[in-house]
Amino acid sequence: MIHILVLITLLVWGIAGVFDKKAVAASTNQTVFLLFHLFNFVLLSGLLVISFFTAMHWSFSTQMWLWSSLGAGGGVLAMLLYYSALSRTDASYVLGITAAYPVISSLLAAPILGEALSLPKLASATLVSLGVGLIGTTASASQQKLSARDLRIVLFCVLGAALSWGGVGVFEKKAVSYGNALEGYFAETAWELVFAGIAWLIFKKQGLKFDFSNARIWRFAWLSALCVAVGNYCILQLMKTQSASYAIVITACYPLVLYICALVFLKEKLSKMRLVGIVLVILGGILTELIH
Repeated sequence: MIHILVLITLLVWGIAGVFDKKAVAASTNQTVFLLFHLFNFVLLSGLLVISFFTAMHWSFSTQMWLWSSLGAGGGVLAMLLYYSALSRTDASYVLGITAAYPVISSLLAAPILGEALSLPKLASATLVSLGVGLIGTTASASQQKLSARDLRIVLFCVLGAALSWGGVGVFEKKAVSYGNALEGYFAETAWELVFAGIAWLIFKKQGLKFDFSNARIWRFAWLSALCVAVGNYCILQLMKTQSASYAIVITACYPLVLYICALVFLKEKLSKMRLVGIVLVILGGILTELIH
């Protein structure tokens, strides 16, 4: 069952990246961000309707809501910082640095969750991070030249995104220790909607315009949101029985699926550096399984 959950997460998160690329190509990052969370609103509303007619029992503790809020806040903040960096420079530069989040998660799991910090765990997380970074670094042939000011902003954004994503999985593990995976998913997604609503108000105050008339944007944004939702639920199920460091590192290999999809569907080219990245990710995944 563990490996089934891992496989599903890798597949859906990898496929979601393809849908993200197609959605962003047809609209602005902010529009896609809002449509993504609108899907979550529909999904949570559906869960509430189902729970009403099936008399589903919910048990939300204060601790679960607290830790879920930290996970959701970290996730939304990471996405906003990530999009902000993408608006200023090439995706390759951004992906290369944010790929460090499994290492950060492994470091945070020790003080917050009490998980043992070992050299093999750090080594596996580092291999995966380096592999993903190499795949991302060679994802585009062009790199925009940044001014000194923009470079500082981009560095702040990508480092902040990596730190935020590094904390998300640890907070999720803590949250599901106070309930089941579905409750943890519901609580975190509910908080994400709250934070997305705040982001929308900030966007409006900045005078940003949104065009929701393109059916193509809706289709790809909602397909991405569906894939991410499935993956998020699976990783919460995984965290119920496994350590956070294992769950986070092994599922961080999902860019392999994204890259394979990019090769097949987006017609991207294979390079030597990407091949090295793939090998590092695979080695990191194997090491993670061996020490698990």
